[in-house]
Amino acid sequence: ILDAAQYATWIRTFGTSGTLQQAGLYARQAGAKAMIGAYLANPSTPDLVTANQQELDRLIVMANAGQADIVTVGNETLYNGALTESQLLAYIAYVRAGLKNPSVQVSTVDTWNELVSHPDVIAACDVVLANIYPFYENTPESNALAQLQSDYAQILAASGSKELMIAETGWPSSGSPPSNDLLAIPS
Repeated sequence: ILDAAQYATWIRTFGTSGTLQQAGLYARQAGAKAMIGAYLANPSTPDLVTANQQELDRLIVMANAGQADIVTVGNETLYNGALTESQLLAYIAYVRAGLKNPSVQVSTVDTWNELVSHPDVIAACDVVLANIYPFYENTPESNALAQLQSDYAQILAASGSKELMIAETGWPSSGSPPSNDLLAIPS
């Protein structure tokens, strides 16, 4: 984290277990802001319900210890079908209720189009955190920037007056195309 912080303003995690329980502390010590995320799975079994609860409880402890500027409740859980909107909203409310520091912002990270399709999720978040990947939308490289700008404009409009941050974006330099149509080619 110390090495990464010299190149970044924010350090983001995707979970709270194991050594990640100290990530926010290290990010802060390195002078970076910390976006600490809880990894959430589909709560289809009692073990996964327990695992989600433990993730959320660790997230709250870390935030209350001053280790987070933003806490994220899940990553692409709507996009990948891990959670329903009502489950995600309940988890966001649970985290918000457990926070003692009102300056810690609560959010979730999902694809821009899932967030646009779920205005109640946007309403529940303090800041909107969107993933925008023209590559995975199978956009040709020549149109990728225009597609990103269009996607951004749509999520910006849906965000209203809330701050919007692009949580993830990019174009792979190698690997497989996202579709058999071969419009988006890693390069």
